[in-house]
Amino acid sequence: MDLHRSLGLNPDGTAVSGKREEIIRYINLKLAALGVPIAGDAARTGFLDVAHDLLADYREFARLLAGHLCPADQRIQSFLDDHFAGENLVG
Repeated sequence: MDLHRSLGLNPDGTAVSGKREEIIRYINLKLAALGVPIAGDAARTGFLDVAHDLLADYREFARLLAGHLCPADQRIQSFLDDHFAGENLVG
C-alpha cells in the first residue's frame, strides 16, 4: 500500500490535489463498488462499463465475507457467546 497516497500526501508532504474530474470519477467508482447509484452524467462514466464485472466480483466477495471474522475475533466472539449464554441480554 502506498502510504503517501492513502494519506492524501505527495512524497514531499504537500497535499495531493486531484483534478475535479478525477475526484468525481473516484467517488463514482466507490459508489459503484457499494452498488449504489452514481452521481453525474452517465455518459461520462464509460470507465464503469469496463469495470462492471470487476465491481460485481468485489460486491460478491464482500457479501460472502460479511459475516466472517478473523481467527482472533472469532475466539473472542466465541468466548463472549459462551460466557453470556445464560444471560437475558437486550441487543
